Amino acid sequence: MKKKKPAYTNSTVKENLQVSELVESYTKTISLDKMMKAPQFSILDHPKANINYKEFNKILLQLPFLLKDWANFLGLSERTLQRYEASNGQFSVLQTERIQHIKELSDIAEKIFSKNKSLFYQWANSKLFSLNYQRPLDLMTTYKGTEICMSVLQNTLYGGVA
Repeated sequence: MKKKKPAYTNSTVKENLQVSELVESYTKTISLDKMMKAPQFSILDHPKANINYKEFNKILLQLPFLLKDWANFLGLSERTLQRYEASNGQFSVLQTERIQHIKELSDIAEKIFSKNKSLFYQWANSKLFSLNYQRPLDLMTTYKGTEICMSVLQNTLYGGVA
């Protein structure tokens, strides 16, 4: 007695042939030159451009944080930041993202504290009930901690419990 082949294999083969025919007809309609000239997603190649110390210094002057605070945020020593300053060194992609993330946090804080840097720093340096009596400065050393601080500021800004 011969075994029958399952019925699904024939339909799968037909579907594969139909898909390959569609792909073949599509490739005939689009020339290789057109595909090569299509816009590339540069954000996938280079998520964020590294910033150098001069660009960082512009941000540093806008925000109330001290150099030792930035060293904690970026996971560097103060001495390393001083070397970056002397040589106009470039920060890594991760450090650049941390700098930009903290800048976003300060943009939200600017709306609440009316561009008063000392009030923002006082808030960041105080133990908050909404953060389980932790200081925002201590939480801002991680991405998730910075997100939590942003959430607290947004709740304050838009009338939530802070």
